[in-house]
Amino acid sequence: MPVAVRFAGTDDWPFISDISRRAGYVDYINEIGPDFVRTGEVVILTDGMPKGFAKIEKLRDGSMWLSGLRVAPEYQRTGVGTRLTTECIRIARSRGIQTLRMLVQDSNYASVNLASKIGFRKVATFRFFRGTPGIWKEMASDVSYSGFVNIGWAFPLLEIHDAGGTIVKVDDWILFRSPQDTFQILKVGRAELKLTGDDFTCADVRVGEIRHISESSEGEILTDSIYQFDV
Repeated sequence: MPVAVRFAGTDDWPFISDISRRAGYVDYINEIGPDFVRTGEVVILTDGMPKGFAKIEKLRDGSMWLSGLRVAPEYQRTGVGTRLTTECIRIARSRGIQTLRMLVQDSNYASVNLASKIGFRKVATFRFFRGTPGIWKEMASDVSYSGFVNIGWAFPLLEIHDAGGTIVKVDDWILFRSPQDTFQILKVGRAELKLTGDDFTCADVRVGEIRHISESSEGEILTDSIYQFDV
């Protein structure tokens, strides 16, 4: 059967779940479950059996966000990832979308090389810290910030006041809390920022050096960069 690219339906979830489990990355997709297919659009490359998939969704800044690119181990290094990514670019172009972005872990050299080969360029770098603030207070929304904003692990380019969510304060730290309960540091404080739980708090590297290690936090564990393709 010829290789084809199509949009996934809920009937494809067992295949998506299996590929995600075996692909060799942190398996957040199976933590989400079938809702992964119901939100956004999942693109599948198949020759009768799915070889890989990627998810695309339009963000509020008019860009398209690419995430969850996974290739079955037996098809890795065969061009499946490249084909899926170029198909997502084609879809964006057909819809008049001018910018496609994705988040890539800096230590994921295969994905970094794939992005560079296709023509993506790095536009921002974020650090991710284990845990989120357990205690905060909302503050008046007079904080000025313009840049990439974490809204449920997708990063549109916005003024903070256009991002929804709330501005919160923890001691002398200022953070953005999205409607999906993701936290992003906007201003680094001098007090110790205590983080708890298994979720993550992120910060653009441009906010400055962050020293926040506490008894309940494991410190910095990930550095990811946003890559952009100008369609």
